[in-house]
Amino acid sequence: MITVTLTRAGRAAARAGTSTMPARTPKPALSERSWEVLALLWMADRRGGRLRWGRSATIDRRLIEAHVPPLAERSTGALGYRITERGREFYREHHATHVAAYPDVRAPHPDGEAADVRVGGGRRDPSAAPRVLPGAVRAVAGGP
Repeated sequence: MITVTLTRAGRAAARAGTSTMPARTPKPALSERSWEVLALLWMADRRGGRLRWGRSATIDRRLIEAHVPPLAERSTGALGYRITERGREFYREHHATHVAAYPDVRAPHPDGEAADVRVGGGRRDPSAAPRVLPGAVRAVAGGP
């Protein structure tokens, strides 16, 4: 018979791997309204334009003043707002967290419609597996 003794580090690793606590859901960085407005800026940018609004307290306070560098900026020479490069990065980095937190906000997937998994009513299902596009997977050694 062999006896095995776990070290302190081994016990900690075993506890970490067998935790019964549910995984903590990341807290969204933006409020629902701020996320909705950032999504509108994202969609306007994808169309090659700007969000044609007059003055917006949400954009001015939450997306410009509260972030360095800002997530949005006023359009130069025309009425409205544009998403900044930092805003695009933020949208890509935080999309999954915000979609899970605010499923009723229309926020297209940053990689386009092909990557957008939809369920009834047009709302995103964060638990749905992403679709695999043809040609996106290749066989590995020993495979077909």
